[in-house]
Amino acid sequence: MNNITLTKDSWLSWPQTIKLIETFDAAGQEMRFVGGAVRDLLAGVAVKDVDVATPASPQQVLGLLEKAGIRAIPTGLSHGTVTAVIDGMPFEITTLRCDVKTYGRHAEVQFTRDWEEDSARRDFTINALYCDAQGRIYDYHNGIEDLRTRHVRFIGDAETRIREDGLRILRFFRFTARYSEREIDGEGLAACHQCREMLDDLSGERIAQEMLKFLEAETAPGLLELMDEQRLTHSLFGYNIDTKLLEYWPRVQLIADIDETTSSLSLVLLALLCRAQEGAMDDYIIKRWKLSNKQAELLTFLSAAKEITPDLDEADQKRILRRIGAERFRALTLVSWTENLSYSADKAQMLAAAYRPILWLAGHWNIPSFPVNGDDLSQLGLESGPQMGAWLKQLEDWWEREGYTPTREEILRRFEGQR
Repeated sequence: MNNITLTKDSWLSWPQTIKLIETFDAAGQEMRFVGGAVRDLLAGVAVKDVDVATPASPQQVLGLLEKAGIRAIPTGLSHGTVTAVIDGMPFEITTLRCDVKTYGRHAEVQFTRDWEEDSARRDFTINALYCDAQGRIYDYHNGIEDLRTRHVRFIGDAETRIREDGLRILRFFRFTARYSEREIDGEGLAACHQCREMLDDLSGERIAQEMLKFLEAETAPGLLELMDEQRLTHSLFGYNIDTKLLEYWPRVQLIADIDETTSSLSLVLLALLCRAQEGAMDDYIIKRWKLSNKQAELLTFLSAAKEITPDLDEADQKRILRRIGAERFRALTLVSWTENLSYSADKAQMLAAAYRPILWLAGHWNIPSFPVNGDDLSQLGLESGPQMGAWLKQLEDWWEREGYTPTREEILRRFEGQR
């Protein structure tokens, strides 16, 4: 056991957390926090979700929450999970359990009161850390040391863990990308290769959930190449991926101010793969991963769009930005920057100096709206039809050339003067 130093920002001192602790204490039931919240608190990473483990049965958990006036959602009673919602914050509470039988993503579980037995069914050592209300850590698999040395490894036999749930192949690479700073765990990698056929049976939603998070990491390109070498990518992408652009993407990520440039980093990397492949990979990914309409539209656009070149002047940049919107513009700029870097790696500094202002423009220019529409021209006697569309385009082009400064009245006067 180890102690965490509590801080005012720690989720252990949140009012919602304290209320949950007091609720279990009042009922005489033991509870510990587990998994990502403990791992990330130790790693100094921002915590979003807090999960709880308890020897109490799901029915006991429902009863103690109801008595305390806390909203309780029976998320998965057969697997021992109840979600408590306190002041809008959810806590997923799961009864200690062990697997009796596993069927890929599904398992037949048996409830237990043994904390170590519960920990043994989890995937990685760094995800099997428990913490009580006083900040004491319970570590049954040397997870603290693995977290300190940035080592992501399975609990017990790696292949056994993966055979229980094929999604753990993708989780292994995602957690390695985020937490590891050493050579990838050899036993885990070999087990992923050995169990690779399990990827065929994963649902698209699960693939997207893991892969989109994985692809956001700076180390994802190198790990994706390793996944390709281990024959893990064909089921995910449908085609033989061409990784030639991947070595340049981390350099762009490092130089670009990512927090202010795009919220679609994973789709940028997917687009680079699709553009290098020059096929229908984007269609396959959209269907296989069951991407949302917004994600699908962005990936389709990025896969085929004409690049943004460094020689575009500011007027042209603004014109494109107005046409395609800030998110697409930022993402396409990152795609174009990476592609150009692959052609001119020796001009990396020059390209950085050219592309950073373009990214800055997308995040800081207040995109103006054309102040005239068809109703305005109708009131001046122009009938609806192709002629109106042509007039609106002509007037908008003039407004753009004038630097977006002409007012609505000035635009309409120009229309009347040129009719």
